[in-house]
Amino acid sequence: MLTKTPKQPLPAWPPLYPDKTHKVQDGDNWWKLAEKYGRKDPWDIIQFNFNTHTPEEVNYYLAKLVGCTRSNDGKNYSFSSSDSPGIIYIPPRTWTPALGPYLKTDWKNHFLHTAYGTEPDDAFNLEMKETLLNRLTFVEVPKLSVPCEYDYQNTVYVRPGRLLWNSGWLLRECIHIAFGPAGKGRRFTPEAEAIAWIKIHAMWNSRGKYSKVPFPFEECRQGSSQKRQIYQAAGVFRAMHNTFAGPQRFRELVHVVRQDPDCQRRLAGRPRA
Repeated sequence: MLTKTPKQPLPAWPPLYPDKTHKVQDGDNWWKLAEKYGRKDPWDIIQFNFNTHTPEEVNYYLAKLVGCTRSNDGKNYSFSSSDSPGIIYIPPRTWTPALGPYLKTDWKNHFLHTAYGTEPDDAFNLEMKETLLNRLTFVEVPKLSVPCEYDYQNTVYVRPGRLLWNSGWLLRECIHIAFGPAGKGRRFTPEAEAIAWIKIHAMWNSRGKYSKVPFPFEECRQGSSQKRQIYQAAGVFRAMHNTFAGPQRFRELVHVVRQDPDCQRRLAGRPRA
């Protein structure tokens, strides 16, 4: 059997935050698993489990962690109903190999998962990954009044607990981070806030919850006059461009907001022409 001890240990086993577990059976293979769980490339599942693209290292993990003992070709392990424990872990729908293995720190996983799951622009996602992993410090504040808050320098404050999963808040702060100095050196602008609200509209619309106003919009309605104007800008933009059936590319959205006269008037607090 072609095997090789990996040079780098796995970050975690089992892999963190799988979507499902699959008990292997006779006749299973990576291609059948990919088809069953909606993956175009079988290596997505392999990398989620073993964090490698080297076949010999895959064989090493199949024997040691999955309990594979049989082979159909004498070179690579095959799945069998007798494998013990015989479990393969299926990644979440929004996970991609570019994201890398999930980390042990929950808040960082939440931010990365949100950025990747709501933004189809690969360049933006890789930029966000590098920023979140290497440029920011996350501080837990149990009595924080909101689920999370970026200070527009190098710190993100998070409130432990279930509310950290609020995807609206996480998406909003991801947009703020992209505009902040930890991203491209940009300072906060009302445009960034408007874009964040529009993205949340798009995300909730794509999930079939358009009629239900998510929590962040309630905060926006009750906040400062500037935030009320931004809420209006998002509403105007949504009405004028009824194309947000799913995630919208971040850079395209920035361009349109900056070029749209009606949205700019709203941002400036002036009535529509």
